[in-house]
Parts: sequence; C-alpha cells; structure tokens
Amino acid sequence: AEAGELRGVVAAVSHEMRTPLNAIVGLTDLALGTRLSPRQRDYLTKIRSSAQGLSALIDDILDLSKIEAGRMDLERRDFQLLDVLDAVADLFAGRLFEKPLDLVFLTEDDVPESLIGDALRLRQILINLVGNALKFTDEGEVVVGVHVKDRDGRTVELEFSVRDTGLGITPSKIPGLFQSFIQAEASTTRERGGTGLGLAIAKGLVEMMAGRLRAESEPGAGSTFTFTARFGRRPDAQGGLVVTPVDRRGMAVLVAEGNESAREMMCRILTSLSFSPTAVDSGPALLDRLDRATDDQAFGLAVVDWRLPGGGGVGALRRLRREARWSSLPVVMTTVFGAEGVMDRAEEAGVNAFVFKPVKRSMLGETLLQVLNSPLRGATVAGPQAGDRPEVKRLAGAQVLLVEDNDLNRQVVTELLQGAGLIVHGAADGVRALAAVDGLAFDAVLMDIQMPRLDGYETTRRLRADERHRHLPIIAMTAHAGQVDREMCLQAGMNDHIAKPIDFDRLLAVLDQWIGARDGRRSGPFSWEPEPNRMDVFPGLDLAGGLQKLGGDRALLHKTMRRFKADYARAAAELRSFLEAEDWDAAHHLAHGIKGLAALFAPRLAEAVRALEIDLKSGGTAGLGERLQDFSRALEEVLAAADDLADRGRRPPDLTPERRAWDVDVLRPILGDLAGLIEAEKLEAARLVGRLQDLLDDCGLDDDLERLDDQICDLDFRAAAATLARIALALGVEP
Repeated sequence: AEAGELRGVVAAVSHEMRTPLNAIVGLTDLALGTRLSPRQRDYLTKIRSSAQGLSALIDDILDLSKIEAGRMDLERRDFQLLDVLDAVADLFAGRLFEKPLDLVFLTEDDVPESLIGDALRLRQILINLVGNALKFTDEGEVVVGVHVKDRDGRTVELEFSVRDTGLGITPSKIPGLFQSFIQAEASTTRERGGTGLGLAIAKGLVEMMAGRLRAESEPGAGSTFTFTARFGRRPDAQGGLVVTPVDRRGMAVLVAEGNESAREMMCRILTSLSFSPTAVDSGPALLDRLDRATDDQAFGLAVVDWRLPGGGGVGALRRLRREARWSSLPVVMTTVFGAEGVMDRAEEAGVNAFVFKPVKRSMLGETLLQVLNSPLRGATVAGPQAGDRPEVKRLAGAQVLLVEDNDLNRQVVTELLQGAGLIVHGAADGVRALAAVDGLAFDAVLMDIQMPRLDGYETTRRLRADERHRHLPIIAMTAHAGQVDREMCLQAGMNDHIAKPIDFDRLLAVLDQWIGARDGRRSGPFSWEPEPNRMDVFPGLDLAGGLQKLGGDRALLHKTMRRFKADYARAAAELRSFLEAEDWDAAHHLAHGIKGLAALFAPRLAEAVRALEIDLKSGGTAGLGERLQDFSRALEEVLAAADDLADRGRRPPDLTPERRAWDVDVLRPILGDLAGLIEAEKLEAARLVGRLQDLLDDCGLDDDLERLDDQICDLDFRAAAATLARIALALGVEP
C-alpha cells in the first residue's frame, strides 16, 4: 500500500512539475526571440536544452509509475515490423554524423512482417536500447538484430538484440542495470548523461509482452542487450515491398562498404530485391573488382559508402570516373544527415544519388530503381517520393498549419509535406497557432500536444469554441500514442491522431482522409500558361517545375509567388543586418524559410540559399560576403521575374452574353452563399472563392478574385463585400 501511495505521489508531482517547466521553456523561447548578445543566447539555449531534458525525465517517471502500478495497457493492433524499425532508424539518423560508427538493422528472412501487438511500446523499448548503445559507443557499430525464436499457428516469439562496440559494463554491475535510477558506471554516466530509468521501463514493457530482457557485456568489448516478445501474426498479410522489374532482376550490383555488418545488411536487402550483390571493403578493392569484371558479369550499378576505407567514397568515385570503362556506371552513395560538404564533393565527382544511413530497404530499392530508370548524371537524395500516388495529387496545394515547438521536428515534417506539394505554415506554440488560424484559411492543422505557453489540448479547445473553426480538421501529432492519449485528443476536439516518430505514409493517408477530396479547396488557375519553350522570358524561374510540384494548380503558383514577394522583398537587407549583428539563428531561420519556397519555382535562388545555409551551419564567415552577393542577385532576379509574370497575367474581361447565360444557374447559389459567409464574417468564405476561380477561368476577373481571397484571409470583410459586389456586377448575376 505504501509503495502504491508513493507511486501516486511521484506521478502527481511529475504532473505538477510540468507547469513551471512549461513556463521556463516558454519564457526562454520569448527571450530567444529578442535581440541578444552571443553569450546571452548561449545561456538561454542551454537553459532550454536542460528544461527539455527535465521534461523527458518526467515522461520516464510517469511511464515507470504506470508500469509498476499495473496501469499500463498494451494495444493489440496490426502493424508492420519494418515500419517500427524504420522509425527507430529515422530517429537516430542525425547522430551518425557525430561519431565514426554505423547503425545497422539485420532482420532474418523468416521474420514475419505483419504482426499484431503494441508497435508504439516495441518502438519505445528499441529506442531506449539503441539510444544507450549509441551514447556509450564512440566508434565501430551498433547492430540491431531480429530473428524468430518460436512460432505457432497464431503467434510468433521474436528475439531482438542490440549489440554495440562501446565501453562495455563490468559484469558485477549487470544485475542492477534494470532497477530504477541505477546506472552501471557512475563516472561514465556523469560524463555521458542518463537517469537509469530507460532500462527499467524497457524491462517492464518486455515483461508485459511475455518476454525477458537480459544483458551481456565486458569492459572495453561492448555490450549486447537481448529481449524476447510475443506477437500475434497475420500469415496472409503482406508488407509494402519494392517490386523490381523483371528486366532488372539478377543485375550485378557492387557494394563498397568498410563495415562488415553494414555489408551483410546491404547484400541481404539487394538479394531481397532480386539483385545479385558482390561486396568489397575498400576503395582499392572496388576499383580492382570492377577491373576484373567480365562481360558475363558486368556490374550495372555500384553502392559506395561515404567513409569507405582507402581514400573515402568520394575519392573512390573520382578514380572510378577517370576510367573510361566505368565513367557512366550509375553510383549511389550511402551517407548521413549533416554531411553536406561530402555530398557537395560527391556531386562534383559525378554521383547519381544518395541514400541516408541507417539504410532502409524501401528507400534503397526505390532509389536504385529511380537511378536505373533515369541514369543521367545528377544526384538525387532518397526521401519519400510523391510519384503518382492519388492522395498526393489530391493534397497538392493544400494549406496546412504545423504547430510544433521542436525546430528539428518542424523542419523535417515541413520538408516532407512540401515535397508532396503541400503549402506548410509553421507555429512554434499554441498562442502563435491561434493567431495564425485567425489570420489565414487553412485546410488542416497538425497539432503537437506538449508545447510551451499553450499546449495542444487547450489550443484545440479554444479553436473549437470559435464558430469559425468548428469544422477545421485538427490532427494530433504526438509521441504519446496510447489509447488514453488518443481519447484525450478526441475529447479536446481533435479529429484524428498521428504518432511520433512520424510515418510519412500514415501522415499523407490521414491528411487525405480529412482534406484530400474536399471540393472547392484549391484556387483556380491564373491566366498565364507557361510555355515550355519560353522559360527564358522569366529568368530565374522554373514555372513548369513549379506547376508540377503544385499539382498543376497555376493559381496557387501565382499566389505563392505574390506572397513570396510580399514576405521576402527586403530579405537581402534583413539578412545582411542579421549577419552584421552576428545573430546567426535569425539569419539561418530567414534563409531556411526562403529556401523552402524558392525550391518550388526558383532553382537558382534555392541553390544560392543552400550555399549560404551551409556556411551558416558550419560557422564559417570567410565566404559569407560572396554568398550574400550571390543570394542578393538571385533574389532580385526572381522578384523582377515575378513582377513581369504578374503584368502578363492581367487581361481585359471577355464576358459574352452566351458565357454569362451558361454560368448563371451555377454562379447564383455560390455567390449567394459567399455573400452570406462574408456577412457573417466566416473564414470558410475563402474556400468558396476557390470554387469561383475554378468556374471563372479565362473570364478576366483573376485580380478581383485574388483580391477577394486576400481580403477574406486578412479578415477585412467589409472590403470583401464590396469586391464581391463588383464581381457580381461584372458577371451580371444577382446573388
């Protein structure tokens, strides 16, 4: 009873700690948004980091208290094992640049992909174990293995292992590893951080899955943590496989990778994709194996690691390209997030594509097929591909508000969605989210839960209390993904729930469910049709590429360019001011925002911003002046071209009596509904403007309709009513 009371007190205190913690983080964020000296910014950044660490500790305490009190419930849902492993890989991908080590996932061929169980808790166990392994390993490898230990007709027992080449643990310390607040080596823990709760939580979750967690280790020789877990299985279910075309099956692929486990993993993936892999362990061995290849065993592609022994992957690529026989061989380089300099040198040397480590089967397969189908030189980076997926076409041009306080999470999700053609606006907390929703018409809101100043629950409640936002789709996006958490999100007024780390396919599917097929969402096309052979008329712009990225929506491209000009006309001067004040964070934030939009329609500007960002990230100042000049010239070119394009888009009205009569029955109810929404001052009116633009293409009213849309989004309903009256008069339709 006393233990139960103590657990209750711990849980209550943990919850109460969140209030002052939110204030600390929130006020720190506010302070970071002001002009500060470098020393002040450093102090505040460290305060915020410490507060986030404390927040993570609170989460661990709450989880542990639930497990010990028997209040933690496991879900039984269908899931794909590879999705869980991929999510763990994505979470730690950014750490691989910090140390010379590899993170490798080895799954035996007989492991079923489709399982029934709690994917979230399995992922939590793996995150704890892999996180510890990476923390205490300075070089070498961390290998996650999965194999079948036992199976019957309805269940399967899997054994997971996490092996590292790190510091190791004294054998006498191992029995106490899984107790709360116990660490193996106190001195090491002080150096590298940790609370001793992660392994205790992992042990409790494993036991709830009818398994056992154990550890083996020797000082200086690394550690292996192994656990078993039992799941239901669906023998008839199939995972998402990359299907290799018949004419590519059996193709010889040369793998150059210095790490033995990574070589084994790469060969397994390639074999599963019906390729025929051959592996070497160094740059000289790569060139030697190519030289010894016969016509009967000619290699169709090479996969080369960036840290390849014997001169590095870039050095091997340069030597390979100097050989006439292999100058056109498609080469994919495996690298890590953060290695921009290596990627730049590899592009100069002639690489065809990149795949980020930890390597995932789906991403490697898609990249190889993309390179083989388009063998022209010019590097691409493996990432979620929109392709011809129907939900991507439906979502292209959707306006989404991403409410997320973590800068890295916000950046990752923003770039994923922008790659699928959505327009993403960011808000770092609930207060900023409320202001954004009041100022713009969004198709959906992606809402984080734990945020400073105003959390996701309260932000949602305030939005739902406003009649204008009653039907706005709000989707929770949170690391807390249990059934109780889902119910709390729904009770607060949210429509759906997405678990972190984000599964991109799941994210697109949920967005498609709530906004993809809604009629009248997108604006209609604007009046100028770019001709492929007239791109030189607008230097600096890639209008055809922009249209493709935005699903062919010309009005959205036009509007995006107008907003770009309004937001960034003075960006060069602002950036120069930030650099003179040594406000590197503000400069990087401004450059990053420009890059995301420029990538849609201005490739030269996007490249200039990318080069500037690299210098800002590296902390180098020697080349910043030249980079800033390149950026300024590219920006001026884009702004001038945008003005030219706007001028060409203005045409006189061409409303024949026949056209008016043909449209009147359709237009009258739309204009009537729109007038009513404007009179009631509801932002839903902006969606009907999009419907009007679709119907009134080529009528010469583009400027009036765009003005109407802007007035509604700016909440200037009196001006919007006057503009609508002018449009109705021009159409000869009484609303």
